[in-house]
Amino acid sequence: RALADRTIEKFYNPTKLAFLDRTHLPEDKGPMKLEYTPLDENAILAVSLSKLFLKTGNKNYLEKAKHIVSSFSGSIAEYGYASGSLALAALQLKKAEIES
Repeated sequence: RALADRTIEKFYNPTKLAFLDRTHLPEDKGPMKLEYTPLDENAILAVSLSKLFLKTGNKNYLEKAKHIVSSFSGSIAEYGYASGSLALAALQLKKAEIES
């Protein structure tokens, strides 16, 4: 739980409804200033947060997992075969909703 909470605190972007690849520093220049929300890493987080919700009942974890899946679902066609991780995350999310 501590790791999940810290990850949400440091890397979750409420505007993008997904997790960034790193925290930003004031001295960042050029491309380092760009926000990147990697699909695979976010999908892994969605799966993990869905499972953590089932273990703890903490709805914040379920909410963040839903945000991730919904934030990438509109652009799934762009990712092609690479979107498999998102499909697995959506499946785990549905399982968590059914089992809760």
